[in-house]
Amino acid sequence: YAVEVTGIVTADTTFYNKYEAYPIQDMEGAWNGVFITGTLPALFPGDNVKINGIVSDYNFNDDFGFKWDNNTLIVVDSYEVLSSGNEVPAIVTVGTGALGGEEAESYEGSLDKVENFTLTSVNSYDVTIDDGSGPCLLDADAFVGRDQDPNPLFFVDDDNGSD
Repeated sequence: YAVEVTGIVTADTTFYNKYEAYPIQDMEGAWNGVFITGTLPALFPGDNVKINGIVSDYNFNDDFGFKWDNNTLIVVDSYEVLSSGNEVPAIVTVGTGALGGEEAESYEGSLDKVENFTLTSVNSYDVTIDDGSGPCLLDADAFVGRDQDPNPLFFVDDDNGSD
């Protein structure tokens, strides 16, 4: 479907450079975020953007199909940066069961935080965490730093097995 949406950019160019997409939100919490993809300028957290494009649950870029298929994203036809320096929507605390279960789609593109979880598995591509509400698989490519690649969002210390 062709859509026009507005939202606040919540990630910087590091995310775009890795996935050719930005997350945007219009409010905090579930069902308020979406990913935008296409030829876009450098956008920054707090940029309020108006996006016109095609919304889909399937990726149009085969290089990233394994990451984006079945995730809602908007393929941008045109954009306008309405303003910059806006407050980013609040981070909402959710359980791993919500992020890893049937509710997972409602949190796509939104800023979320999980507390008091246990790291249950780590491999080269992802990690699984569980706070007692159910497991959640996290994509390690964008968010999990290793000893040699520290990341301020999540860090796995391979030597000590800690997070």
